[in-house]
Amino acid sequence: METLLSDLSILFEQFLPKNISQNSIFIGFLGAALVGSAGFYGQMALRAAYSFLRRTMFDQLTIHSDTDALYYLDRYIQDNNNIHKRRNVMVTYSNKGRDEGCVPYEVTEGDSNTDKTNNIHYSLGAGIHFLIIKGRLCYYERSVTQEKMTGKKIEEVTLRIFGTNGKEVIGEAIQEMVDKDQSDDTISIYASESYDYNHMGDYPRRDISSIILSDDTPQDLVKDIDIFIDRKEWYQERGITYKRGYLLYGPPGTGKSSLAKAITCKYSSSLFCVNLASVPGDDALAHTIHNAKRRTRGKELTFILLEDVDCISVTNHRDADKKENLDERVTLNGVLNVLDGVASLENTVIIMTTNRKEILDPALIRPGRADKHFLIDVLDKAAIIEYVSKFFREEVSPRGVPKGLSICGSELQNICMESATTKEVFKALKAVPSN
Repeated sequence: METLLSDLSILFEQFLPKNISQNSIFIGFLGAALVGSAGFYGQMALRAAYSFLRRTMFDQLTIHSDTDALYYLDRYIQDNNNIHKRRNVMVTYSNKGRDEGCVPYEVTEGDSNTDKTNNIHYSLGAGIHFLIIKGRLCYYERSVTQEKMTGKKIEEVTLRIFGTNGKEVIGEAIQEMVDKDQSDDTISIYASESYDYNHMGDYPRRDISSIILSDDTPQDLVKDIDIFIDRKEWYQERGITYKRGYLLYGPPGTGKSSLAKAITCKYSSSLFCVNLASVPGDDALAHTIHNAKRRTRGKELTFILLEDVDCISVTNHRDADKKENLDERVTLNGVLNVLDGVASLENTVIIMTTNRKEILDPALIRPGRADKHFLIDVLDKAAIIEYVSKFFREEVSPRGVPKGLSICGSELQNICMESATTKEVFKALKAVPSN
């Protein structure tokens, strides 16, 4: 420091008056200012250099949780980076469960669906991570916030990929998982949450033949949708919104939601399930329905399932003595606007289900909103025989089914699941009250 002050004194003596240049306090203050300035501008230069290098040597991408891109990226990272061995991970479990009224799959030895651990999904936890994606070093930062009004959790991932064409690298990784999903026998199912959807997972495809009913309703529904698809130009030429609505009604446990899933599988689409009772308001309902189209980007026929539309009072008959439920924030006008008003949707099939069609407001289920109504009823004797025969893959004698018996699909499925042989099934069926 003394040497520095001495050198500064010699330098300043050439440019400053003698009485100032020999003032050690002034020289010290001026030297400190120069050193500080050099440090400040040096830091700025380093930041500028770092910013320049980051722009030229790294590609940066930001992905939000309200898109499927983050889901597929996490899937790729899980499959290729052994992230379950890391110390900071998030774990989710997808319970595929079973559908009411459906014949279970034929499970072969080594089928991945038999391993429950395959339902466990890992993703990198909040914070900073370094990993390899497609052979490229990648900086991965995940942040999780929560909306104050809706309470919805929002995740954001920032990626920095060393080298050029980083966007293409991430795009290839995401597309690889999308193609894998499309090649697998699965469909994506989403459940409404606040203003958007949660991806509930990829579920095994249901063949339409796995839905066993007492009539030809599944085939009739498929036939009507096929006609709807073939008449797309007819709708467009006449300026009619290209959408179709269906009402599936009948007793609980008869397979209404299962039929909706099977229909979605038939047309290789995704199913968006909306529970009206959990939607916080009309605006949220409109956004939720619109976001289904945003997620599919109009590339495929969008299937939206409004389950149990009778569960909220606003969809019931508008009787004079009906009391308003203050806990419900969705109005009938909001629901109607979604079906055919300000939130009308192109290229969409809307399926509504209810256990009590008779209490629904006629405006909700008129043509244009619910173009066709299908009764999904309990299984008769012929359907019971067909179900048990397919379940156990053997011929079944009609004599084993009690006379006059009818049973809902979910109850019959439960009996079959708990029985080792058809003999045990028929024994259990004898204990079921006949209608």
